[in-house]
Amino acid sequence: MKAKRIATLLLTLVMTISFSACGENDSELVQTSEESNSDDTVEDFNESVAGGKPSNDKPSDEESGPAEILVSEENASLEGEIHIRVEGDTLYLSGTGTVCHDDYGNYSPVNVVVEEGIIGIDDKAFAGCRKMTGITLPEGVKSIGSSAFSGCSSLTAIVLPESVESIGEGAFDGCSGLTGITLPEGVKSIGNSAFSGCSSLTVITWPAGVENIGVCTFAYCSGLTDVTLPEGVKSIGEGAFSGCSGLTDVTLPEGVRNIDGFAFIECYNLSSITLPDSLESIGENAFLACDSLAEVTLGTGLTEFPGSSFDYFSLTRIKAPSSLQESAIKSGVDLSLIEWY
Repeated sequence: MKAKRIATLLLTLVMTISFSACGENDSELVQTSEESNSDDTVEDFNESVAGGKPSNDKPSDEESGPAEILVSEENASLEGEIHIRVEGDTLYLSGTGTVCHDDYGNYSPVNVVVEEGIIGIDDKAFAGCRKMTGITLPEGVKSIGSSAFSGCSSLTAIVLPESVESIGEGAFDGCSGLTGITLPEGVKSIGNSAFSGCSSLTVITWPAGVENIGVCTFAYCSGLTDVTLPEGVKSIGEGAFSGCSGLTDVTLPEGVRNIDGFAFIECYNLSSITLPDSLESIGENAFLACDSLAEVTLGTGLTEFPGSSFDYFSLTRIKAPSSLQESAIKSGVDLSLIEWY
């Protein structure tokens, strides 16, 4: 254990919090005591989000998605309004309604083309299709269901049509080959853990209407190096960017009101952060284990000094409004780190 982590014996607070896991299974964060340290807190956090943290384990045959079978003309039309045909290694889905896994049986597609008339992708519709490298969605699709593409580790790109309004929980969880995502302007909701474990993701194009970044939405996206949130974002959920170990720059717009606990935990390469004046609260351990974080600028909207939000071993300067002096003293923070303004 690093010596610097041992010193957190004096900083970690007694806490009991309920944390929504960065995967499908919700669990409760382990309680920490006065003698715990930040290593323990990080380990507790990681245990609580184990469902969403990328695994190096190789999937078993049973977990590797639908088995490869031939689709004949006789069974090319399945029940409901969805029809399928196969040309080479491409699966075509046509008709009306919502695509679900049962619509294409046990066929394991490499490429998928969803044709006009389809309005939704159901929960787990393509979950575990590890051979799938690409999918085309038409305008008219309004919803991407929960875990719709989870575990599609060979998927490198997907274009979401402008008609998409909602992206479900864990929709792209574990799509470790996905390199970029453009969120359509019409998106009104993005579920928790929607892009968790997309370790190759380097580019996110944000729509103007996004107001909330949910729990663990981009957790363990280790390929991200910079994040600039759009105007209009008001809150950043628990663990939203946790484990984004490649992240070096974060730009938060005016208008952000709260950052929940663990939001940026284990962002090891983040070196500085400027918090907007609109920010009213920062959750406990929001920036825990950010080993390179040297400078923090606090905004004027805070009414309490966020003493439990940071790991102080790497910090060399905290710029803070003079209105926080009294609460800073009460928090026990090393006042020599603070530059008042």
